[in-house]
Amino acid sequence: MGFLITLLIFAVLFVLSELLRPKPQMEDAKPAGLGDFNFPTATEGRAVPLVWGTVRIAGPNVVWYGNLFTQAISENIKTGLFSSDDVTVGYRYYVGMQFALCRGPVDQLRKVWVGDNVLFDRSSTPIVHDGTESFSKPWFLGGDDVGGNGGMWGTVLFKAGTDTQTISSYLSTYQKVPPTTGDTPVYRGGCYVVPNSSPFYVGNSASIRPWKFEVRRWARHDWPTGISDPYSGLDPTPYYLVNGADANPALVLYEILTNAEWGMGLTNEDLDIASIYYTAQLCYNEGNGFSMILDQQQEASNLLRVVAEQMDAIVVLSQIDGLWTVKPIRPTADLPVQIQPGTPKVIDESNLIKLDNFTRGAWDGTVNQLLLEFNDRGDEYKQTFAGAQDLGNIRVQDQNVRAQVRYPGVKDASLANDLAWRELLTQSYPLAKASVVVDRTFWDTEVGDIVELNDDTLGVSDFQMRVASVNLGSLTEGEVRLDLVEDIFRAAIGSFADVPGSGWEDPLAALVAFDYEAAFESPRAFSSRVNTSPEEARIWCGARRVGAESGFDSWARTGGNPYAKTGDSTGFVLIGKLKAALTKSNTVPWSPVTAFVIKPDPDDLDLMYDSLDLTLSKNQIGQQLANLLKIGNELFFITGASKVGGELQIDTVYRGAIDTVQEDHAIDDECWILSAGGNLMPQTWVAGNVVNTKLLPKSLAGLLDIGDASDINNTMSKRARRPYAPVYYFMNAVILNYPASLDLEAGAGSWDTDGIDFILRRRDYLIFDEVSHMDADAATLSTFFPASTQNVTRYEITKDYATTPVVLFTDEDDTTTWVVLRNKILRYNAGAVPGSLRIRVYARHVDAAETLDSRDEYTIEIPTVTATSLTGLFNGGADSAGTSSNLYVVTSNGTHTLRIQTAFANAIQVSINGGGWTTLIAGGATSGVTAALTIGDTVAFRHSETTAGLIQLAYLRDNAAAADAAYWVPYV
Repeated sequence: MGFLITLLIFAVLFVLSELLRPKPQMEDAKPAGLGDFNFPTATEGRAVPLVWGTVRIAGPNVVWYGNLFTQAISENIKTGLFSSDDVTVGYRYYVGMQFALCRGPVDQLRKVWVGDNVLFDRSSTPIVHDGTESFSKPWFLGGDDVGGNGGMWGTVLFKAGTDTQTISSYLSTYQKVPPTTGDTPVYRGGCYVVPNSSPFYVGNSASIRPWKFEVRRWARHDWPTGISDPYSGLDPTPYYLVNGADANPALVLYEILTNAEWGMGLTNEDLDIASIYYTAQLCYNEGNGFSMILDQQQEASNLLRVVAEQMDAIVVLSQIDGLWTVKPIRPTADLPVQIQPGTPKVIDESNLIKLDNFTRGAWDGTVNQLLLEFNDRGDEYKQTFAGAQDLGNIRVQDQNVRAQVRYPGVKDASLANDLAWRELLTQSYPLAKASVVVDRTFWDTEVGDIVELNDDTLGVSDFQMRVASVNLGSLTEGEVRLDLVEDIFRAAIGSFADVPGSGWEDPLAALVAFDYEAAFESPRAFSSRVNTSPEEARIWCGARRVGAESGFDSWARTGGNPYAKTGDSTGFVLIGKLKAALTKSNTVPWSPVTAFVIKPDPDDLDLMYDSLDLTLSKNQIGQQLANLLKIGNELFFITGASKVGGELQIDTVYRGAIDTVQEDHAIDDECWILSAGGNLMPQTWVAGNVVNTKLLPKSLAGLLDIGDASDINNTMSKRARRPYAPVYYFMNAVILNYPASLDLEAGAGSWDTDGIDFILRRRDYLIFDEVSHMDADAATLSTFFPASTQNVTRYEITKDYATTPVVLFTDEDDTTTWVVLRNKILRYNAGAVPGSLRIRVYARHVDAAETLDSRDEYTIEIPTVTATSLTGLFNGGADSAGTSSNLYVVTSNGTHTLRIQTAFANAIQVSINGGGWTTLIAGGATSGVTAALTIGDTVAFRHSETTAGLIQLAYLRDNAAAADAAYWVPYV
């Protein structure tokens, strides 16, 4: 305990120093060391504060500091017309500090300021002993912009100063007594704040701004129970707090009287407990609470006077029972029954020995205007005044007579108003005073008692007066001298109301988090318009204006790193909602079959319409990325729109724009007009990084606390370097077909060229006009495509996608026309026609020696698949050279003919009923006839062809039935 008291009474002197700013020369700034901070040092002479109620401690002792580390702040500085360099322009500083607040135990830590700004406010859910609070406000001190001093970041641990509190695990690493190897102090009884586990980020300057702490503490007691009647069962707990914030002044008085460490050290046996208890009840009911910080040494008697004056009570040592007693000065009817005085003693000719003096007060000795000075907790503890005015007194005196009082325990404006009127009441009415000598029957009279004066010569009868002082004289004289003053409660009390507010309202509305916000990895098209290195991975951010903000900053991090500012924007997106579902189109991308409609929700129709420049040509739109709309992941270029029936109708549009493809969208899906606002952030990221981004609204009022914003997560995937998926054009001669059923032989072709025909337009990420390569194939727009990037279109064929999906094969082509062959599908599905198919179409190219696939793809799902010529035929299977086909069981007597469209170089053989293999179709021929077969015979085929990549279809014809009976797929 001795070390605690010694350490906590040390004084702290802040000597602020300024960090040297980076010189204009292109050289990195040097970080400040711990010695450069000129932190406060400990010197004797400062008392440990005592607090009651809810107060702000504006000058806590910093009794320890250390654990400094720095983080460089880099900025890209142009060094020439086409060159730049990253330069360290400053440092962020992290340092540990221990703030010794006051004598404990303290109930709550409620609020913390740094300088004049609130760091965090926990008034609604206060921090209790061993509780923590994290804050992350990188812009708190102005951010890292020019003129800013950075921000604040960290987690505080609150030690309330209990007698059982444990060692701070953070301090145990750095603080030992004796140094290095000793024990870390526990600081029991000392309330302090310290970092929880890591040092605080305190900004980018060595100038440490003062911290202020709002704490709440009610008066602690060793309250007696069951001593003797009437004390048994008294429980002050319900009256500890007044109005939820202030300590009860009667119980503060009790603590001063009884505390053995810093108070008067009286015991419960020295006190009239009942008078204290019922006065506490009275103060609670009146809303009279006490909040004060005592940070200078003071006589206990002076402190008792401060508390008693606020209560309007007298603290006396009773001459009757020798107990310290509290007597509130109130009308008798307003006091709890238990402490109401008895019937007043009467002073008359029977006991009055001498009337030394009797004077009636004069109006010219009264006050008619009173100001009560106090610090208003509701207004950041600013010094202010509550006022009261007696207009009747002003009329009588014909002048204003002012007085001023101060109540250091008042922090509530309503209470200050009440007390101002109470004080004015005692000073605005001319009260009578008297000095009398009475007989010994008044031996038990005490200060504060009421007596009634009757004197015919003065013309007074039952005149109530308060005893101001008592002089018991001596036993031999048999006289008691009383000084009396007219009881103020005999005078009328004026009506009054609370002190009115100033009427001032902050014109800068409080910032709130965005309700609509987005952050996504930027397409190359965005980067290429603002940066000479469009392949770098960046994030585009956009948000819808809430109301008060003038723009927003983006802050981001990876992993557990602190958030850092990555960019800003002064523009905002506009948002509507789809009136009806929008499906993938069966028309060319820029001409929907039916125009779709956007409801103006939440944004205004006129705002959305006016944000579109419909005078631009489609190529200007493609070059400027104008009229850019986003629904889901799909981007649109709007080329025609109109206002119809209070809604925005999109008349003509390019779908699947930039690096996206067409998607299905549901009713009420959000429609973001990106070209109205938002920004590409300059920070670059590494592929694979999971980037957590927060968008912080800002205005002249400052920046939203980063803790109030939501995370938007992106895993960086090299989007700016990936190829664009092609634009579908025709599938089996139908534009952009997404059929419910498909005949594998519907395309143009013959036996071995039947399949699904595709004609498409390829896109090149190097072409600047984002519309042009939707109107024409990229090879017609660039002489370097596709060779420059080795661009190919890839398609993946999957069967039974809805049940047990199996990828049959993936292929690629570098032209605009290709076919998914029926024979190839059969070859990879053991000759069977799949029940359903899914076709994925995407692009692949080589960028910086790395093979990359397009980010988006077209997916065509076909629930029902058929092949007209194969319907009802036996599946002979799909077999490579030397492998036997499935056994066909003959159903008609007679010969059978096996036919192929293109001759093999080598023979196809037949085996009947498991016998030897014989040539059926000789090399160079296209058909062969079996010997006469009988119903039930079995037939199998095999081949020995070596032509690489060959896939053919063979039909087996039943000559007697004059119809095909089976098919077989030989391949190499």
